Amino acid sequence: MIGYGPAFEELLATPLDESLLVTDFDGTLAPIVTDPAAAAGLPESLGALAELARQGLAVIVLSGRSPAYLQAHISIPGVRLLGDNGLEWPSPEEVRALGQFNATVQALLARAPGVRLVPKPASSAIHFRSAPELATTLFGEVDSLALTLGLVASLGRMVIEVRPSRGNKARAVEAVIQTLHPRCVVFAGDDEGDRDVFALLSRLDGVHIAIGIRSDETRAELFGLCDLVFDSPANYAAFLSEWTNRLPVSR
Repeated sequence: MIGYGPAFEELLATPLDESLLVTDFDGTLAPIVTDPAAAAGLPESLGALAELARQGLAVIVLSGRSPAYLQAHISIPGVRLLGDNGLEWPSPEEVRALGQFNATVQALLARAPGVRLVPKPASSAIHFRSAPELATTLFGEVDSLALTLGLVASLGRMVIEVRPSRGNKARAVEAVIQTLHPRCVVFAGDDEGDRDVFALLSRLDGVHIAIGIRSDETRAELFGLCDLVFDSPANYAAFLSEWTNRLPVSR
């Protein structure tokens, strides 16, 4: 039996239908890969999510990926999918700003071999894993352009995300909490976009477990408010499996 601390034991003692799990996808359910389109959730993790949802847990996958991508890669009954960092319905003004950003940034990226723009309904991602040496210069230019259009740029794991300010994971998680009023909240993430959610959980009353999945692409201080920190998505999968293994036998 693996030990995850007293908060985990309190979580196990709480009925599943009074708890909430929100989890990121890339770097959390799915290992990071060179080609973002090739990312896939670990079978152990997805199987655990399916079992937890089947037994009544509110399960949400919250990601910067597009809603369509999540729907194509996570087909689990009872699991809610929130793409674009939870901004499901961008306003017409936000759509126009993103469209103008995408059109303008193309000229910038044409001078940056190995960098790729991925437009999404409520955000855009600029992947530079094939050209990591461009990170600082690229982010400065993208950030300046985003600001002129009223958008926010954030630097993550070999990616720059550009989105409306409303596209914030912490706001999405807080809205879910205010709707469901769970007694226990578990959140798992691996990147800068998850920092505000770690802080949100640290302020919650009741049982909460903030889980960080570290890597050599993130600073250790990102996980300062986490209750558990794992070295890989595989270790996170083991946590989810232990959770399912410790559930009462369903009839």
